[in-house]
Amino acid sequence: MEDTHFSPRDMLGASKWTSILFTTYSLSLSFLEAVPLAAVNRTFKNFKVLTDLEGYLSSLSDVGAIGVGRDYDLVPIKVAGGVFHPKIALLEDEGGNIRATVGSGNLSFGGWGYNHEVLEILRPGHDSRCFAELSAMLEAIATGAMAGGRIECMRPPGLAQFVEMARRASLQPGEGRSRLLHTVTGPLVPQLRDMAEELGGARAISVVSPFFSQHAGVKALASGLDCDDVSVMVPLKAPSMFDFVEAAEAGFPCKKVTSDLFEDRRSLHSKLFDIQCRRGRLIVTGSANATLPALLGRNVEAVVVRTADISTSLGWRPTTRSNSVSTEEREPVSCGGAGLVVDFNGGLVTGRVTGLGASGQWEAFISSGTRRQQVGMVTVDPSGKFSFTPPPTMDPLSLATAAQVILIREDVELRGWLILRDLISAISRRGPIARVINRIMSGLDSLADVGSILDFFARDPQVLFDAAARAGGGKSERKDAIPFFGGSLSAVRGTSAFDMDSAWTGLEGSRSGEALIEALVRHLASAMPQSHDDAADDSDDDLEPTSTGRGERKPSFQKPQVQRLQRPIVERAFEELFLKLEEAPAGPMRAPGLFVLFDMMIQIVPRTEAPDELLHYLMRRWLRAAMGVRSSLPDTTSLDQCVSIIAARIVIFDPKQAPRMHGVLQTWIGGELDEDFKLLFEPTASGTEERRIYPEGRDVEWKQAWALIVTSKTQWSLMKELKHSLDVGAKVVAIPQDASQMERSTIEKVALGKAKLSNIVYLTSRRSPKVACPACNMGLALEQRGRLNAKRIASCTSMRCGRVVIDLSL
Repeated sequence: MEDTHFSPRDMLGASKWTSILFTTYSLSLSFLEAVPLAAVNRTFKNFKVLTDLEGYLSSLSDVGAIGVGRDYDLVPIKVAGGVFHPKIALLEDEGGNIRATVGSGNLSFGGWGYNHEVLEILRPGHDSRCFAELSAMLEAIATGAMAGGRIECMRPPGLAQFVEMARRASLQPGEGRSRLLHTVTGPLVPQLRDMAEELGGARAISVVSPFFSQHAGVKALASGLDCDDVSVMVPLKAPSMFDFVEAAEAGFPCKKVTSDLFEDRRSLHSKLFDIQCRRGRLIVTGSANATLPALLGRNVEAVVVRTADISTSLGWRPTTRSNSVSTEEREPVSCGGAGLVVDFNGGLVTGRVTGLGASGQWEAFISSGTRRQQVGMVTVDPSGKFSFTPPPTMDPLSLATAAQVILIREDVELRGWLILRDLISAISRRGPIARVINRIMSGLDSLADVGSILDFFARDPQVLFDAAARAGGGKSERKDAIPFFGGSLSAVRGTSAFDMDSAWTGLEGSRSGEALIEALVRHLASAMPQSHDDAADDSDDDLEPTSTGRGERKPSFQKPQVQRLQRPIVERAFEELFLKLEEAPAGPMRAPGLFVLFDMMIQIVPRTEAPDELLHYLMRRWLRAAMGVRSSLPDTTSLDQCVSIIAARIVIFDPKQAPRMHGVLQTWIGGELDEDFKLLFEPTASGTEERRIYPEGRDVEWKQAWALIVTSKTQWSLMKELKHSLDVGAKVVAIPQDASQMERSTIEKVALGKAKLSNIVYLTSRRSPKVACPACNMGLALEQRGRLNAKRIASCTSMRCGRVVIDLSL
């Protein structure tokens, strides 16, 4: 009440909040996403909303909602015989500063501006006791929210972090005497009576409320406080009117008053009790209406009580106004509707039906935006629980908007928001980068998003490679080619909230947040490169009207140039990833990383400066990291395909690379390419991976590139043929054109039988770049090592040796 012009929006704009909890009765998701969520969009990690079941069910018709279950968590709460009615915000920023608000406004356009509301701001120190009581309230909700209890959270509320936040804020010393009273553990009236008696007892009460239970609520408050001097404010506009005549006829006369604080043309939704006592007064504001359910504990309510001097005045004055303009809104009542509460966790949709006996067979659908996909028949058990696997064509994590699950049987249709538990957990753990990942999977990413994800993985490559290992390389056909380190599928999937038989307050699994990165790996492995118009990433300032040169402007605008990722940034990020990958031995541990880097090249390079040149560079870098991996794998098919496609794509780009790529393939398989390999792994324009890495490629290009590769002569093949000719005693041999004069002379003499075969030695394996002569074991000179690496022929320059060295290693 200190600043009549302060709004919840001002609080959200005051700091970079990272953890946000809201509680509300009615709910507008369109408003929530347009105002509160948008205000903290760049900073939040944990955004949770607790709402009454009525608010949850009414939100299902909100077609403007796109982030529910994706960006923020929504927990419906059912209160037996009443409603969940508190309006609380609890916030913590990146520096650990904590604030809270307690008010009368719901999370709706009306609650944040269109209606007349009250709002209390709680600060640690000044309001430390309030924070202690808020912590106790949230803990009581979390521990007592059991199925069948008075308060039932329809899914685990996950309030441990917020309980701890409020507890920490309560430890800050201060002189404040304010209290936060709630009805989770008891009615409100006895708590107010105890506080009033500490000030000598209530002497007069002034009530501001939009609802009254006719007059019974105000009477219950007056009776509980043992006070017969009661005034009720008469607003200009409100949902309902206090019936002064009926109250008087019932022997409960009340005075009509007004105050400049509430003389507003907006509809009155404020709740305030001004309790004048012998030694001071209590100003009570918050969610509690002057109704029987609110005051006697059937509802869950929260109010802040400020102690003021007796001289403090809210400006009450008598009024002759007899009637208000009524908006005829109904008083909050216990929900009687039916719907679904649904989670997506570990690849499985689990849910429960609320408000309806629904056991049996139902036809299930998943709906998102304008898309609607049939799932098939699902069985709802007698307790209302059901589960199913979503169709592969509609992976919830890859959808661009919020999703609903729909169950239909005859003329009954039930709906519920699909909460993506893995995604919410990932955002809570990793913050904005998790939302970047989700935008990438949804196809809504910008260049800034791609740059952010590259920077994230470059700084922590192991996160990417661990996820690739758990995801089987990203595709089902890759799983047999690599070891899977994630354990059984049941271990990967989280426990369903709807299978919990005790308190739903357990911590999330240790893999919280990692499933989203696994989903990104799978997305990269299957998605086709999109034709992004990244000009949309430009700011509006870049759109300058064209000038006529005579001081006037034409109405048309120049089309902005398409923006691209800067090549050096992408190169550096990939190099960090390759270096981390190569820390693992050249064996099965590298395979998942090879797959995910293959997929990242396909998805990211087209959006980079000079994409063809960069792809050519990264493909050669990829081949270097892949060498040596094949021999340790039980099934090489998927990697064989990747290597063959990359080799052919390089030759399409530069046909002169055909002999070198043939050599790469020989090194890859450890020998000559047999006819089966040539036939099986010949790339075609219709192949999925070929279309991903070269979308505009024609079949003739792939065929020509493959033919150039397999028909070219490699240095290794030439040396193998030379050895074979010498071994069988051929008099005429093909001497390598890169041989020195001395080497040529030695080979000719051996072929003619004028020198021993031992004058030529063969290197069949390499354990170190510092190659030694196989005959004398002396290290080759630097120049000769270079010749051996480039041409596969060199000479041992040791005076006691002088042999010709031919490299047959792969």
